[in-house]
Amino acid sequence: AFSDDGTTWTRDPAPLLAPGGEDGFFVGGPTAIIREGRVELFYFGIASKADQTELRAHLAIATASCN
Repeated sequence: AFSDDGTTWTRDPAPLLAPGGEDGFFVGGPTAIIREGRVELFYFGIASKADQTELRAHLAIATASCN
């Protein structure tokens, strides 16, 4: 999502992270850094409701160009 004032937010039509694949049930804990002209977003995801009870989380990174 993005906001011009930090109060009113608009959902991005093409989000960097979206449910699906191995992290379809839950995505959380994002931390972003900018390195060498790219944004790197580190996060964890849980594939299904059953996996949450067994502490099965995937650690992942999503990247995008800052240009």
